[in-house]
Formats: sequence, C-alpha cells, structure tokens
Amino acid sequence: MQKQVYVIDLFCGCGGFSTGAQQAGAKVILAVDCWKEALAVHEANHPETEHLCTTLGGDLDEFASFLTGFIDLNVPPGGHVHLHASPPCQNWSGVNPNRNTQTGMELVSWTLALTTMIQQHIHTWSLEQVPHMQLTSLLDVYKGNIIRMEDFGIPQRRRRLFLGTLDWESIYKNHNTSNSVATLSQVMESVEYNVPNNNYVVIYGSMKRCKEKKIIRHANGLPKYHSYSLGSVCSTVTQCNPCMYDESLCKRIPFPLKVVAALQTFPLKYNFLSFGDTLTRKLIGNSIPPQFSKVLISSLTTLTAALAPP
Repeated sequence: MQKQVYVIDLFCGCGGFSTGAQQAGAKVILAVDCWKEALAVHEANHPETEHLCTTLGGDLDEFASFLTGFIDLNVPPGGHVHLHASPPCQNWSGVNPNRNTQTGMELVSWTLALTTMIQQHIHTWSLEQVPHMQLTSLLDVYKGNIIRMEDFGIPQRRRRLFLGTLDWESIYKNHNTSNSVATLSQVMESVEYNVPNNNYVVIYGSMKRCKEKKIIRHANGLPKYHSYSLGSVCSTVTQCNPCMYDESLCKRIPFPLKVVAALQTFPLKYNFLSFGDTLTRKLIGNSIPPQFSKVLISSLTTLTAALAPP
C-alpha cells in the first residue's frame, strides 16, 4: 500500500505545485513564500495548509531547525515527506535585462544545502528552475533532467530543469502523454472562448527567438513578432504571452485569464482573488502547471528514495 505523501512547498507562489500534489492525493502541510499576494491566493485555495510568509535564503541553520521541528509535529510515523522548491527564476531568465545569475545561484545553492541538512526528515525532494546553461552542470550530480511540459500532456512547450530524487526513466515510461497534448484552439474550446474575428493571429516573443516563423512587422518593415497557428501547441505562458495580435489594428489583444489559467492547467474554479489583471497574469505565469506536479507526486512509488527516511 502506498504511503500517505506529505508535501512541503517552498517558494510556493500561488499554488501550482501544491494543487497538482493535492490532486495526486498528497497532503500539502506547509507552503512558504515572501510574495504576500501569491501566498494569499494559495491560502484561499488550500485553507488546510499551514502558510508562512517569510523570505527564504537567509539563516540556513535556523530554517532547517524550524522545518525539522515542523515535520516532527505534523507528519505521523510512516508518512512520506516530499520537499519541493521553485526558487524565483527572474535572475535566470533571458528576457530579463537586469538578471543576476549570481543571486539566482545563491537561492539554488541554499535550497540544495537545505535538502542535505534535513535529509533525515524527508524521503524525496525536487527543485524546479529554468534550464539555464549555468545550472545544467548540476544535472549529473543530482540526477536531474530538462523536461518539456508537452511530453506530459500540458498544452505548452515550456522547458524546465528539475533536480532531486526523481526517477525520470520511470516517470517518462508511466506518464508520457505527448500524443494527447491539446492545441491552443482546443484549450480555448474547453473554456468556451471563441476568437472574436479573423484578423487575429497568435504571437509570442520576438523574431530573435524563432527566425523561421512568420514575422509580423512594424510599419517601417522591421520584424516585430513571430506568429503561430491556433492549431498548434502553445509556446509557453508568461505574464505577457501568449497573446493575440489584430493585424488590421496593429494591436495586441491578451487572452482572457480563463484561457491563460487553462494553459497552465489550473482548475477552472481556481480562486485568484481580486488582485487585478496584470498581477493575476504574473501569478499564473510564474506557476508550475498543476498537471505536471500531479505527475511527479503520483510517481512517488517509483521515485528513487535516495535520502534516508526519518
């Protein structure tokens, strides 16, 4: 019989990982973030979870002591503890001109050190980040992998780097559903949204990111965006993209929030509170698709339990 899984979600954001973990049958016992609005959304959707608003990356000994004490108090004997962390990716993102990879690496290193310090209290762990070349050297050390979300049925081609005690061979064998990934038009249909007129195309990013795509140009003829068909899989989801572009008006038209949330596989009735359109898009774009975290937690019976149990 599979053990009850207890999840601790660090840098939890608005709850992408926690939602998928809960869908897989896990109990999310602790969610930690310093982003107050994101934590408020998490709490609105996971009221049974303990929430802690604090800045991670500080005194390692102090936080490790808190975490081990919390586990001892909240996980009964025989429970399986999984620690997940998604340190902020802004300092790794190529689209951020002010990125600082040194700061980004400090949070990754802090998290990795934490997993070592509390290894007697957790069974499995995972860390998610963008696949920056400075991080790929960690893949062999931590048996990591760079995954494509569409390989697991998530309707986007987002790529992410994962480290931790994860048996990727087993995960791909048992959960690869790339043949059934939904196109953008199918996602739109699932939330009953129709494109208003035929002048719209879907755009993402700039010409530099995909030179072979059709280019939408400025009035002076310089390339502006690349476009793709509604019948294809979405590129990825960020605060600003994907969106539509009305060629007749030369105007960007954002997709409704319900489409963006569906592309990230959030439940239709997920409560994002009332923080406004811009912030909600940021909350959604920064999340792990719940459908993917559901895959990871569902696979815990075959994950490599490399860390000693409590």
